[in-house]
Amino acid sequence: MDTLCKNSFPHFCRFYIDQKIGAMHREWIDEIQRPDKYLAVMSARGHFKTSILSVAFPLWVMYKEKKPKIFVILSASLEQSTEIMQLIKRKIEDRPQLREVLYPENTNTTKWSETQIRTKNGHRVLCLPFGDTVRGKHPDYCICDDVLKAEVSTDVEDAKRVFYGIVFPIVQARRGKLIVVGTPVSYTDLLFDLSTKPSFTFLRYPAVVFNDDGSWKSPQFPEHFSLEQLQQIKDTMPAHLWAREYLCNPLSEDTALFPPEVLRKATARYKEYEKIYADTKHKQRYLGCDIAVSEGSRADWSVFTVLEKVAGCPYLVKDISRKHLTAENNLVEIRNLQKQYHFSKIIVEQTGVGWGVAEACTKDGELRAISIPFDTKALSKERIISRLEVILRNGGLCLPQNDILLQELGQYAYKRSRDGRMTYEGLGEHDDTVMSLALALEGAENSGVSSLNII
Repeated sequence: MDTLCKNSFPHFCRFYIDQKIGAMHREWIDEIQRPDKYLAVMSARGHFKTSILSVAFPLWVMYKEKKPKIFVILSASLEQSTEIMQLIKRKIEDRPQLREVLYPENTNTTKWSETQIRTKNGHRVLCLPFGDTVRGKHPDYCICDDVLKAEVSTDVEDAKRVFYGIVFPIVQARRGKLIVVGTPVSYTDLLFDLSTKPSFTFLRYPAVVFNDDGSWKSPQFPEHFSLEQLQQIKDTMPAHLWAREYLCNPLSEDTALFPPEVLRKATARYKEYEKIYADTKHKQRYLGCDIAVSEGSRADWSVFTVLEKVAGCPYLVKDISRKHLTAENNLVEIRNLQKQYHFSKIIVEQTGVGWGVAEACTKDGELRAISIPFDTKALSKERIISRLEVILRNGGLCLPQNDILLQELGQYAYKRSRDGRMTYEGLGEHDDTVMSLALALEGAENSGVSSLNII
């Protein structure tokens, strides 16, 4: 058993410290042991970030390694640092296998305090607040555990200054391993910044794994959370806090093009108007097609948004189809949606890989009369996204509780252009659903059925 637990982190957790772990945690440990990369982990709240990376992993290394190692564990405050140290000490003191190897023979002469310990076999652990206190330390492992607590932009920038100016250099002398873990607070924070660094492996774990269509597939950590429990959490929390704390999507009221409160109002009225639409025979439907050509799981998506309009009511997003498709299958999907919904207009992205699909629609016997290609170059894209913003802020659009759509909307932020103009920037990995919705609105608004006359 001893050899097995030294060679296997999962077995060590199970048999020696009674620590629950999942597939995501195994991936973390595998990446930590890569010699050529640092590690940044973005994970949802309650998914054992501290338990695994700041407690279990150091204990495992100290238990199995004969050569003494130095760990520096940094957190947002002194209080949080001492709590982590208490967890480490308690495991050593309470578990017979760890106590025999790690607990010092005399704690009066060996460092065993609230912020520092030295084990019986020579390892050292220092738990300190994130800041200048770490200067001069040269660890084998530096773990930054939830150091991002403030949402004020100056604090976000200050955290990056501390990290690059003070923390990053301390692992260089011993060629140590740097590990950063937390839940994001801003799309400009340290975690997102590290996602762009080639020296870091960046891993992101929202609480929910999604199907291709944006529906929930499974919990990220099924050993601890069920889909029912996560749904209860989502139903209880404000939408923007659920997005930030559990989907790793930090919406901001201050900088967001589509603020959380605007999105909340757009989703709150959806069921009311969905019933009105269901009871109304005469409605117009529009299809917005954001085209991608790929079958790879990490590529862009083709997204098709069905928008409905009833006189005197806001627009209603009726359906969102989000798939990886070949060029031929994009056209098949549009034909299938046309048979189901009978659109007044179909707006197809004509830029890049969408060019051939847009051209095929204009030549198709069933689609050509209602299909309009749209070139989403910079100014055109800015115009249709700006229109979407105005309609949403004025209550002219009802949105379903689709996490993918709401997340991508929340990833748009204001920015100032070089000529001083205020424009926007998409900060997320994808914006396919937003573009598809904006294209559907382009078709509807240019049909003379503007939603703004109802406000």
